[in-house]
Amino acid sequence: MNIKKSIFRIISVDDGRNIKSQIFDIFISLLILLSVLAIVLESFDHLTAK
Repeated sequence: MNIKKSIFRIISVDDGRNIKSQIFDIFISLLILLSVLAIVLESFDHLTAK
């Protein structure tokens, strides 16, 4: 299997049978949540002012 098809299978929406796809989905979701949390925390002046 070439690398393009392999990456496509990992990134595309899966029916729950591909463990690599599930790990990728969880990783991306956590990365998005952490980014949103960082932006929210930066918006509070008393947390960033030292």
